[in-house]
Amino acid sequence: MVVTEAERLACLQRLRDSTEPDQSQLHDAIGVICRECFDPVQPEILQANPRAVRCLDCAMEYQLTE
Repeated sequence: MVVTEAERLACLQRLRDSTEPDQSQLHDAIGVICRECFDPVQPEILQANPRAVRCLDCAMEYQLTE
């Protein structure tokens, strides 16, 4: 899947606007882990939404299926 810069910025904005109070973050020694793919959540995602629970790719997939 190729992500355009506009899609990336739109996703980051949705992440800034979103909160998921009923879900907790997964952590390991490195930091926050994506609850879908178990890869580290990118720092820019956590900067946009400190309570993020998904990496950018999984967040985009999640929002597409919602």
